[in-house]
Amino acid sequence: MTSENHLIGSLLHLKQILQNVAGNAVKYNKDGGRIQFSTEEISCEDGCGIVENEQRE
Repeated sequence: MTSENHLIGSLLHLKQILQNVAGNAVKYNKDGGRIQFSTEEISCEDGCGIVENEQRE
């Protein structure tokens, strides 16, 4: 199953969410159980951008 979810929010709130999810995964997992997380960072910018001659390679 493939799903794509988008999250827009503050870094502080994202950190709190991930800590809660991880804490619950550990708390409610069976003895010897396995917990696996996967994340991907994707940045998107919709501003006017940086002019080409000011961009770094």
